[in-house]
Amino acid sequence: MSRKRVCLLGSPLDDYYSCQFWKGAADEAESLGVDLVYLAGGFQRIYFDGFSTDCGLNESRSTLTYQFLDPSIFDGILIWGAQWQHDANDDLIASTIARFSPLPVVSVGWSGPGTYSVLLDNYSGMREIVAHLIKEHGHTRIAYLKSESAFAQREAEERFRAYCDELKANEIPLDPRLVIYGGEVEEKRRESLKQHAIAEHWANLAMHELIENRGLVPGRDFTALIARDDHAALRAISNLKGRGFSVPREVAICGFDNIPAGRCWDPPLTTVDQSFSDQAAQGMRLLNSILQGKSVSAVTTIESAKPIIRESCGCLNQFMRRALIELSGKGNPERKDPCITGNVETILAKIGDRTASLSDLSDEIGASMRRLSEKGADPMEVAELLSVVRISPSLRDGTAIIQASQLLAGDIAQRLQLFKYIDAQQRQDRLDTINRDTFRTYNLDLVLDYVEAELPVIGAKGCAIVLFTDPMNPLSTSRVIFSSYRGKRNSEARPDAPEFSTQRILPDGLWPETNDPISIYVEPLFFAGRRLGYLVMERGDSDGTTYTSLASRLASVLEGAFLVRSLEEKGIELEKAYANILELSEHDALTGLYNRRAFDREFLKEKRRIDRYFQVGHPAQSLLFIDIDNFKYYNDTYGHDVGDAVLKTVAEYLAGTIRATDIVSRYGGDEVIVLLPSTDIEGAEKIAGRIIFQLRENPDLHRRIEELSGKGFTMADGSVLSCSIGISSSVLVGNDPEAIIKSADHALYKAKQAGKGCYRVSDGIEVDPTKPAGG
Repeated sequence: MSRKRVCLLGSPLDDYYSCQFWKGAADEAESLGVDLVYLAGGFQRIYFDGFSTDCGLNESRSTLTYQFLDPSIFDGILIWGAQWQHDANDDLIASTIARFSPLPVVSVGWSGPGTYSVLLDNYSGMREIVAHLIKEHGHTRIAYLKSESAFAQREAEERFRAYCDELKANEIPLDPRLVIYGGEVEEKRRESLKQHAIAEHWANLAMHELIENRGLVPGRDFTALIARDDHAALRAISNLKGRGFSVPREVAICGFDNIPAGRCWDPPLTTVDQSFSDQAAQGMRLLNSILQGKSVSAVTTIESAKPIIRESCGCLNQFMRRALIELSGKGNPERKDPCITGNVETILAKIGDRTASLSDLSDEIGASMRRLSEKGADPMEVAELLSVVRISPSLRDGTAIIQASQLLAGDIAQRLQLFKYIDAQQRQDRLDTINRDTFRTYNLDLVLDYVEAELPVIGAKGCAIVLFTDPMNPLSTSRVIFSSYRGKRNSEARPDAPEFSTQRILPDGLWPETNDPISIYVEPLFFAGRRLGYLVMERGDSDGTTYTSLASRLASVLEGAFLVRSLEEKGIELEKAYANILELSEHDALTGLYNRRAFDREFLKEKRRIDRYFQVGHPAQSLLFIDIDNFKYYNDTYGHDVGDAVLKTVAEYLAGTIRATDIVSRYGGDEVIVLLPSTDIEGAEKIAGRIIFQLRENPDLHRRIEELSGKGFTMADGSVLSCSIGISSSVLVGNDPEAIIKSADHALYKAKQAGKGCYRVSDGIEVDPTKPAGG
């Protein structure tokens, strides 16, 4: 192979961070003429020692995929070490890297033995943020959310050190009560949940620790708060606002990362900007230099992250702030970006000389904003930077042109944002169409035809579906049952294809053949705790989220398709197999309840019956939208085995509580929906009250959960197993299934707000559900 081939070890492309990191690495690899193979995995479930029959729900983030790596087919490895530190200590990371010897390994965000490292200066940007809160806003009581992990993380430690050093430089003593450590949150999770139900995110646990456990009053005991990342900062804002505190009037909030959500939060988040795509690109450049035989340093430190000042710290809106500064005559303290302002200044000078036009200026502004948007930056930065450009003396009406250019930038930014939204929505609509087409059949040939036809829609140049020969020994051999690249189907890929070594990822003859560099994404396929194989996608114009979505849905379709093909080939146990197919297509695999597709069908039947036979005074249909209270507590505290057992137990209880004519379905996650035919509101309330009362008072639930999970646990007093219910009816909103479900969902929200363990009716009627129905 003439081109170098690099392996990138990362996580599934289901979040902003991973997508940006992959984009930076893939774009840079393409520009360098290097092939890139992305193995999606992680450290959250199992490591390198052995495999069990039951993989668990975190199989997509296990190290299984990392073990596909055969050093003989790669030239180098790029890892996102900063991400690994969330779930593994230094020794485990180092031992993992040692397995890849003798390949050169570049780690982004982590430094250790056996690697060349690319490290971002987290210290300077964080220290500037702390200094800003102290010097510009006068804060001295600044809380700090350090980490969600008990493992030491270089980036988290560096940011915390900046916080401590800036406090010391301003002679502000470090108050340990204002600092939340990740390990501390984990240790106190059970104790805190005894008294208060908290959402699953670690920042909510941290806020609970600060306010409830430590008794600190926002706005008095701490007037500012810094979180180690933007997601935690945004959670902190929502948490404080939910408690009735004003941000930033009572508590200023700052984060780190500059994710897109922070720009449009309420209020917009003051943060520290770092580009994950730029870091990945730098790592790729460093690895390429090593592969070219160049001498490089063991550690490369890239430019420090820059503070982004917005309203959450108490500052004015950036444009309002800039206008006031200019009007005051105090000059402009903001930075200039010569990559943008230089081009604009050049065109302005040409306009003054009449060698360029306003159209040229408009084109340059639009191009600059698109470049920023593609990099993941805020395109509105162009509007901010326009006010600092130098105006040529020969240019008439220069001030007016700048003001018009800023208005143009605002308009373009809005259109870019709207375009991204529309594009994402169209992709999701197309993906939904693909899912509908593939899920309507369990014919393997048709499923594979659908996948091939829709590859351009999901932004992929090619795709291969690989199945393990023996799921209990996945690293031995596999088969490629489907392969299509650049519109050409490979006939050698079929269910009875020859076996090959899994660690080769693909057989030699099925790697894409092209003169251009390729970027490949690999994600495991698993269904109901059983490993199937993995999906191989050749990158197109997708950010990668469509690939992960396809992998998650394809596995269940393949499982059904394999079952049907087995029946056709063997012709044995036909009746049993047919029942299994119906169960797979109509029932939730975990709880045995109806799935959403089957429920929608039954709901439509009931609608048609009422439309045809409805008479005045005849009971209409009602609906219960049920959410299991405190489910996250059991799932997160005792693990997914207990969480699954809770869902199964509640499903068994509901099946034994409702009437034979009622229809119950798992709607998603820990939500269950129950259709009550020929039932008025009063009857629905009686059923809801009975469900809530008997679920809370049922002494057998604990025993049954332990029996199903095989684990013993303590049912916390403050986190009893209960449920909240929203009630709606065709009498209230008309005989439209979608309207009935939405109104019941809204009523459920009101029940949650009312303190959980109760029900609410969609028209606002409130009844005490703590008593059993009928009394």
